[in-house]
Amino acid sequence: MSEITEHEVLWPAQARTEPDTTAVVRPMPTEADAGEIRAIAEAYSGDAMILAVTPTSGGTLVGYYTDGRSPGPALEEVGYRTRLLRRGLVLVTGAVDRVALLDAQIAALKAERERLLEATTGAPF
Repeated sequence: MSEITEHEVLWPAQARTEPDTTAVVRPMPTEADAGEIRAIAEAYSGDAMILAVTPTSGGTLVGYYTDGRSPGPALEEVGYRTRLLRRGLVLVTGAVDRVALLDAQIAALKAERERLLEATTGAPF
């Protein structure tokens, strides 16, 4: 069995222009999220590579064959928080609250608008 590299444990965040969503993560995916989590994991890793998706009180466990790709990066890309427990097992620990994310995006756009108006007119807003 090969050792897990740092790259596999800490999936690199891709450069984004979106606001930080740290404060808009709800604590745990619900049982209702399990179907979406499975669909995303299977689309990314391959239907046959996902062994099980199991909601628990501590999050949703996603088991996958160790010779396949971890579904973690795809789940994170759509807003879920994940943690690699061991090779072949990912725990989904949170999901983005879409309304709070929109509120954060609106606040960022308002701040950018004020900055542009100030740069154009010279007057603070």
